[in-house]
Amino acid sequence: VNILSRRYIELTGAIRNHISYSYDCDVGLDTILQAAHKNQLDYFTINDHHAIPDENVVREELQRVKTELGYEPFVITGSELNDPEDNHHLLTFGHNVPEGNRPVEEYIDEIKGKSGFLFAAHPYEKRICKDYPLYIWEKVELLEKVDGMEIWNYTSSWLSKLNPNRNGLFLVLFPSLFVKNPFQQNLILWDDLNRKGFRVAAIGSTDAHGTNHKFLFIHFRVLTHKFLFSTVRTNVLLPADVEPSNEA
Repeated sequence: VNILSRRYIELTGAIRNHISYSYDCDVGLDTILQAAHKNQLDYFTINDHHAIPDENVVREELQRVKTELGYEPFVITGSELNDPEDNHHLLTFGHNVPEGNRPVEEYIDEIKGKSGFLFAAHPYEKRICKDYPLYIWEKVELLEKVDGMEIWNYTSSWLSKLNPNRNGLFLVLFPSLFVKNPFQQNLILWDDLNRKGFRVAAIGSTDAHGTNHKFLFIHFRVLTHKFLFSTVRTNVLLPADVEPSNEA
């Protein structure tokens, strides 16, 4: 890609994916790598709840997939943190998982102090069914301190339309008919921050869990990683002389 006489490489990938290190996901890394290969992702991130995958496990799986499929995506490992009220979710990279379940201010100060990176997860959400809780950002002033924010979270958008008794079957079978655009409120938040002079990056995310459900005698997964990898992507541009590596 050439922009203003400068040459870049473009990588397309999926941000915010959970694997079996999360309490709410039982999908292994091998399955996710297969899904990434099917969708030809250049990279994806892993953000498990208050956990980071073992580096040796990631390295072994990458080597296996490279040998079997000739495919080697860049895997960026991080975590997802939240405060004691299960609000103010953060996607974090470049640090160890902080101890304890603490206020979001403490997470931000500690991770920024260790040169880590922070992205605010779904600053605004909505639901039409009270069975599904909101994970909100009440302290929006703290968004001035993060490196970026989700302006579009596919799973959050999907949940905003879900009412199992009215439209559950249709949302499970045809999710993309219902998820078309990010919430306007998140776009306004992001725009306001940058207009005030804060350099806050925008990302889109899948928030993939691949949750297993059972109806009568039928087991099925909703919003699988394979499907979500074909939806919201975040493309990044790197200078052409940069060689990204899983060893970096």
